[in-house]
Amino acid sequence: MLGDEQVAVLAEAMASDLSELEMEVLRLYVAGRSYVEIADHVGRHAKSVDNAVQRIKRKLGRSLAEYELASA
Repeated sequence: MLGDEQVAVLAEAMASDLSELEMEVLRLYVAGRSYVEIADHVGRHAKSVDNAVQRIKRKLGRSLAEYELASA
């Protein structure tokens, strides 16, 4: 589970690091949509959605790791 501070860090990272496409993909992904459904919604191929999800994971993972290093 993430603590309140970690959630705040991820929210800040989302606002500053993610593109508009990545934000929309994340919103739909968290809502439980499939890659095909997300692709149809954003007008991209499913592979583009997969790439966006991978970028989101890397960016948010990096932000969380930086926060944990700074908190140590």
